[in-house]
Amino acid sequence: MLGTALSTASLLVSEAPAWAQSSVDALLEKARALLGKKDSEQEVIKLANQVLATHQSAEAYFYRAYAKDDLGDNQGAISDYTQAIAKMTT
Repeated sequence: MLGTALSTASLLVSEAPAWAQSSVDALLEKARALLGKKDSEQEVIKLANQVLATHQSAEAYFYRAYAKDDLGDNQGAISDYTQAIAKMTT
């Protein structure tokens, strides 16, 4: 019985990243579609924040930086662009 439970648990753990990745991909796709559209900056930031809550994604940092730049948050944009570059080079 314990062996079955451990096997099931390891199966669930091994499948979790695929689920998580598809969710991340969907959020990033939504953010990508909204980039540069008038009055969508806050939604892009929200989507990027959802991704960044579980994954350190260069793409999410870039999208959030882009939206912050559109909103005039230069310091926030620079910080996020820096994070995006750091994630791309590691």
